[in-house]
Amino acid sequence: MSERFVDTFHCRSHVHCRHCRDLEAGRPWRQSLTARFTLPADAPDWACPEGLPWNVPEADVPGDLRAAEKKPCGCSRGSPSGQVPVTRVSCLECCEKHLGAAWVLLAEVRDGYASRLRAIGHLHEAEDESQAWPELHDAIREARKAYQQTGQMPSFDALAALVQACRQSTE
Repeated sequence: MSERFVDTFHCRSHVHCRHCRDLEAGRPWRQSLTARFTLPADAPDWACPEGLPWNVPEADVPGDLRAAEKKPCGCSRGSPSGQVPVTRVSCLECCEKHLGAAWVLLAEVRDGYASRLRAIGHLHEAEDESQAWPELHDAIREARKAYQQTGQMPSFDALAALVQACRQSTE
């Protein structure tokens, strides 16, 4: 049996509340969750476990994660603000994870395995996870774009050094 959506970090983090609580526009999204999660009996229009009403105003959606429900990877640690408008919580550990996955997949591409699109996706995720560190964010973005446009392999050693520099600056 799959995990109950209302018990997941995705639900408890309040990231999806505004969309989930939109009664009409959010219904297809709520229905799509059946592929991965067990939903409440009254799905797709279930009662919010946090008690939020349908069509809740954005200002009424809880913004902060409760301490006990923060992700263990470091996403919950504060990230320095930079020049890039941060659209999601930045996390160096998640950034490293995605860079590492891209590196492995791009090595497989060189060996003839079809993983190019996944590798590009991981580079994009690393880019997203690094928004709070503009220099790192820009370097990953440029590396991803260069690979997509010309096939030039990213310098993962240089990117790893930038991640390390960001880590030291936040300690």
